[in-house]
Amino acid sequence: MIRNRRSLTALLGIVLLATLALGACTSEPQYAGEGNILVYDYQGKFIPAEQLHKAPADACDAEHYHARGAVVTLNGETLTEPDPMCGFGSDLKILEVPMPDEYQGIQRTDDEWRLNPDEDDD
Repeated sequence: MIRNRRSLTALLGIVLLATLALGACTSEPQYAGEGNILVYDYQGKFIPAEQLHKAPADACDAEHYHARGAVVTLNGETLTEPDPMCGFGSDLKILEVPMPDEYQGIQRTDDEWRLNPDEDDD
């Protein structure tokens, strides 16, 4: 009985390590380096990664990206989801790009996302 428990524990440990290693190889980056920002490239328009979330396959055949309301690209263009069922699609590439000088982050309100380039905390 003890031998079987040790074998099972060792096997579970190996499976856990393999799963973690695979996840590390295939997962998207979570943080950008200093002075950079993570963006999704949607048809050449850079959407800050914090504005999109991955949704599981449902009405769409694969995992895909949705936004909560409109998104604001790095160049200030406002976009809405092109497809209500599949959002921005499933084939977005995530990139790390230099953060524009005027970009200070995205502030989400309950019904929109907006760029805050000149926010003052006076």
